[in-house]
Amino acid sequence: MQLQEAVLQEIRSGVNILQAQDNQIVQEANSIFEAHKNELEVMSKRITNCDSQILSIKGTNIGIQRPLKDMNSKIQKVNEVLDSIKTSLKEVPSRRELREHATAMNE
Repeated sequence: MQLQEAVLQEIRSGVNILQAQDNQIVQEANSIFEAHKNELEVMSKRITNCDSQILSIKGTNIGIQRPLKDMNSKIQKVNEVLDSIKTSLKEVPSRRELREHATAMNE
């Protein structure tokens, strides 16, 4: 009977040791999980902030692109006018040609 009680006492002691180890493992796992949870929350906040910044930048880009489109249209019109002026200037005789013509007319 004493042998059985001694064995039972050893088993209880072993169970208590295992429970203590289990509690320690659970605590370590909880602290590790908490640390990862905090890191993920920080990353989530950064991602949310980045998303907000990206949306803000997109809005700014859209706001800039509209006036640029109008400006490009105006620049295109100015270039068309300049091209027509260049074409007209090519048809205007040079001074030398005018002098030659004046000399020929005088003779």
